[in-house]
Amino acid sequence: MATVFILSTTLASAIPNPAAVYCSSLGYEYEGEQTEEGVVGYCRLPNAERVDAWGFLRGEAALNHSYCALEGYPAKHVTDPDICESCTVCVLPNRTEIKVTELMNLGFKEATCGDGVCTQDETPETCPQDCQEEMEIPKNAASNWKIMLAAAGVVTALLAIFLLILLILVKK
Repeated sequence: MATVFILSTTLASAIPNPAAVYCSSLGYEYEGEQTEEGVVGYCRLPNAERVDAWGFLRGEAALNHSYCALEGYPAKHVTDPDICESCTVCVLPNRTEIKVTELMNLGFKEATCGDGVCTQDETPETCPQDCQEEMEIPKNAASNWKIMLAAAGVVTALLAIFLLILLILVKK
């Protein structure tokens, strides 16, 4: 029996891990750990707590670090089949409950190398046509920042003078 390898010139693709996308989208560190059962994902929170990434996405852990909580909405874990099998929902001010992934507009579509978009699962090494190594900073960007900082200094000085004059007038 012969083994046949088929080489394809079609675009490489991968479906992103929703738990990893959610964790990373919040600015937390996603960590994969090899176990006997396979790779287990964890989300490292700002307080150094490490929680199961899927449990975090579903709202079974660390709701106080969820997107809902960060945006000031109450968050809860729901297992209502009409909403989702198991997920986090945010309770909006009008008491509407919405899945956190919908509120964040997170999509878990297939990532495709060569589509012109550098996704979370693509890097300059794995998909150089979509992911640039470095962004070139325009030459005048540094001078623009200097001008903005100088203007901010002038505004601050004028505000200090105004407050000083106001203080003198109030004392009279």
